[in-house]
Order: sequence, then C-alpha cells, then structure tokens
Amino acid sequence: FGAGFLLSAIVGLLIVLLVNFISARYHQRWDLTRTRSFSLHPATLRVIEKIDGDVDVYAFFPRRNSLEFRAVKELYETFAFHQPKIRLIMADPNQRPDLLTEAGVSGNRMTVVKYGERTSYFPGYGEDKLVAALMEVARDEPKVVYWVIGHGERGVDAQDGEGYLRLQAELTKNFLKLRTISLGPGEKLPDDASLVVLADPRRQVGEKEAAVYDAYLRSGGRLLALVDADFNQADGQPHPLADLLDRWGIRPMPAVVIDARENKLVDYPEPLTVIADRFGVHETVQGLQGQRVLMNVVRPVEFSQVMSDQQIFHHVLVRGGRGTYVESDLERARKVREIDPKALEPWLDRPPVLAVAAFRKFTNEQDPGDLGRVARLVVVGDADFLKDDFFDTLSNSELAMNLVRWLTGEEVLIRRQGEARVAKLAMQIDPAQRRLVRMLMVLEAMGIFLVGWIVWFFRRTR
Repeated sequence: FGAGFLLSAIVGLLIVLLVNFISARYHQRWDLTRTRSFSLHPATLRVIEKIDGDVDVYAFFPRRNSLEFRAVKELYETFAFHQPKIRLIMADPNQRPDLLTEAGVSGNRMTVVKYGERTSYFPGYGEDKLVAALMEVARDEPKVVYWVIGHGERGVDAQDGEGYLRLQAELTKNFLKLRTISLGPGEKLPDDASLVVLADPRRQVGEKEAAVYDAYLRSGGRLLALVDADFNQADGQPHPLADLLDRWGIRPMPAVVIDARENKLVDYPEPLTVIADRFGVHETVQGLQGQRVLMNVVRPVEFSQVMSDQQIFHHVLVRGGRGTYVESDLERARKVREIDPKALEPWLDRPPVLAVAAFRKFTNEQDPGDLGRVARLVVVGDADFLKDDFFDTLSNSELAMNLVRWLTGEEVLIRRQGEARVAKLAMQIDPAQRRLVRMLMVLEAMGIFLVGWIVWFFRRTR
C-alpha cells in the first residue's frame, strides 16, 4: 500500500511538471468572448510581428483610478504576449518620478515608446495609438506629407467644413507630418517627401512643374491627385494636371457623374451627390466590400495603357453604384433634376470609374542588390469626400486613410476583407459592467451553495 501510494505521488508530480513544462514551452491563450474583447486587431498583429528590436513601453497612469490602470495593463500586456521584444514598464507617476525622468517626459496618463535612440509618446492609451507609436519609432526617417498650393487648390485649414482639419487630425494621430509647399521656377520637391497631395488645382500646372512631379514619381515617389468636377471648364480645355497624368495613362474626363437612384439611404438626395458602393480588388479597397462612400460633384476618370511605358499598371479602386452615369454636358448636369433613362443604359453593367491607382516598379541596373523603387499614384475624381463636412460620413475616412497608408508604404495597417473595421480598446470594462460581473459571480456561488444545502438537508431528513 505504501509503495503504491508513493508511486502514485511520483506519477502525479511528473504529470504536474510535464504540464508546467508544456505550458511554458507552448504558451497559448484563447479569447472566448463574443466581442473578442481580449484580442488585438489583425492589422495590429501584422505590425508587431515585424518588430525586430527591443522596445520599451512606459505607461504612466495613477493607481487611484484602479479600473483604468488595470485596463491599460491588460491591454499592453496583450501586446507583450504577442511580441516578447516589447517590455512593459507600468508605473504610477506620483510614486515613480524616477521613471518619468528615465522616459524623458512629465505628467501622467501618458504612454511613452522607446526603440533604441527613438522615442514617441502620446496622451492616454489605446490599441490604435500604441500601434501608430510603434510604427513611428520603427521608421528609418519621419514621414512627411506635402500639400501643394499655388494653383487654386483647396485650403487645408479652411473653416465651416470646407477644409481638411479632420484629415490633418488623423495624419497627426498616425505620426505623419503635414506641410504645405509651393514650387517656384526650378525648385524640386524636398527629399523627405513621403507623399505629395495635389488637391483639386484649378489653374494649369505648367509643363515644367509637371515634369518635377513626374521625376519624383519615377524616383519611387508617391502622389495623390484629387480632380474634382469643374463646371467652369471650357470645351476642349485640358485639365490642370493633364501634363502629368497623361504620362501615366490617366485622364480626368470633362464631365460629371450623376446618381440616378431616388433613395440613396443618406440625407443627400441630389443627383450630383454620388454613393459609391463598388470597389476593386486592390488592397486599399478590398476591405470596403459591402460598404459605401459618399462623393459630391464627382469627375469620372478613365485610363489606358501608356504606349511609351507599358510597365505602368492600373487598378480600378472605386466605381459608382448601379444607377450612376456620366453626363458630359456640364451645363445640363448643373441643372439636372430628372434622370434620362437612355443616358443611364450604357453604364448599367460598368458604372463610371471614380478612383484609379497606377504604379510602376523601377529597377536599379547599376546596383543588382537594389530591389527597385515602386512609384504609386492615386487619382480620385472628387476632393469633397476628404473635407470636414464628409470625412466622417459612411466609409469616407477609412477610404482616405487606406489611400494614405498605401501611398506612404504602410499598407500593413490596412484592414483586409473579413477583418473588423476598427481596433478595439481591448479589456475596457466600465464600472457598471464590472459590478454586474461580480454580482453574477456571487449569485452563482450562492446558488450552488443553496442547491447543495437543500440536497444535503433532504438526504439527512430521510
């Protein structure tokens, strides 16, 4: 009997040690919550998987707010679980001022990310904020978006919903710097330009200036052109960006898109307000399948193969929905109130193109080790979908940021088809929910005890 007991104890101990070894060697977690509250967004996982060096994340939050402190800790520990190179330093700034000095910041409710000699910080916490900060410190150089002015372009800081303040805020949140620029004669684009935006120029961009943008693209540059419809464009007058876009096989048509649908399910029933709900297979729009984008007074875009450079390839990004057509008579389009069924028929199967992407890879023949530079150009027939009045409507903001991410080479952040649209504030449970969970746990325990006591009582009375 003693030998059997000793053998059983040894076997039990070996099983415990084996289970402990396996769990340490193959650590795994499962999120069984309906809303995936304890999981990171797939785009977040793609970013942190690419981290190739040790990263310190300092979280300075007061302990007196225990719910927030715990939520931050659980969220950032989830990052560290998926990427062991992330080291979390969680501290109350009132108790550990030495860590504030070490991180090089002051204040509380702040997150600091350090990667080698690079540091990034932001107030508060959040999955999307931490991902943006990790991208910032991992960049070889800061990313700058240049907004071209001087040709009657849309004002970046315009008020009353006509500007692009919401877009600026999103760029800042993603640690992208926005600067305005006006090219003088003989000037070139700055070397740190990660993206150049031409937002609906109304005056002709000269051939020499267009050659500057073309040279920038052919050196691996990135450019976004917004080509809004212009009712003042004279017959036969080329588009202000024609000298540039012709070289890339893209032509903004001298026309406007009409949306013939009476019920658009939004508060913009005018025919010149277009609901685009058809997207291509390109990675910038693949995740938008089933969504809709609102555009206002849209110019259709057409493209063709460039015979002098057949290595330029095009992708359709956005089309108008079924019920949209092209009106080439601008005067009639301005006054349109009734839809012409005959004008709609040719466009039923292939709605007009509203946005197109062009790209080309340039190889370095002198350096075989150079994998080449990829030029990326996006042309959208509308500038309104980015302005403050429309930025947060339908899926406009997601389309805008997807285009920026692809153009700046950060397409890893673009959500893919089937993925959730927004990264959650994981593990964020408000006090009312926590009280409910605790109450249910107590009631469950009391119920089990009560049932057991009743069973015991009846058995004893027998």
